[in-house]
Amino acid sequence: MPDTRTDRELVDAIIGVVGLDRHVSTEACNEFYKRFKRLLYYIPMKLYRFSREDTDDVVHEVFVKLMEGLYTWEGSENLKAFVATVTVRVCLDKKRSIIKRRLEDQIDPDEGDEPPTGESDPEAIAELNEQRAIIQAEIKEFPLKNRLVFGYWLMSYSYREIQWALRFNHKIESSVNEVGVIVNRCRKRLKTAIRKKGLA
Repeated sequence: MPDTRTDRELVDAIIGVVGLDRHVSTEACNEFYKRFKRLLYYIPMKLYRFSREDTDDVVHEVFVKLMEGLYTWEGSENLKAFVATVTVRVCLDKKRSIIKRRLEDQIDPDEGDEPPTGESDPEAIAELNEQRAIIQAEIKEFPLKNRLVFGYWLMSYSYREIQWALRFNHKIESSVNEVGVIVNRCRKRLKTAIRKKGLA
């Protein structure tokens, strides 16, 4: 028989507002999972294209965060939207950790690192190293917002995902259109810098 409780009633049962019966709380948690299971899996698997293993990890973390933080839901916001927001934040955190490592490698490469290339020509390697040095120097000069946007773009984030990442991870508001403008400006600036050095 389908559960007929409203979202408010379900949340109250989970956080113990209705009563202290442990069985009621456990049953309510199971119903909550059933009610939002498709959404919990859809966001990481379809929108972020995580593997099944990574998706399972995300869903587990999201569910724990939801069970711990449902008391903050006041009921004015749609519960489905609340669940989606928490899920997006966890997904962004997962991708953010990858971006942080990649940007650190890009801006501060280990001494002796060589650029990926199939050529053994010393001059070609030297030119690639010089291009990389120019790009790293230019990126360091970008304003913080531009640096963040371009870093996310390098990790294949969509413009919409970059907008979410700025909002949830850095408390920076932006529009999808502005993100696109920033990416294009950054790309043009890097191309110009390389051309000025006669390397393109």
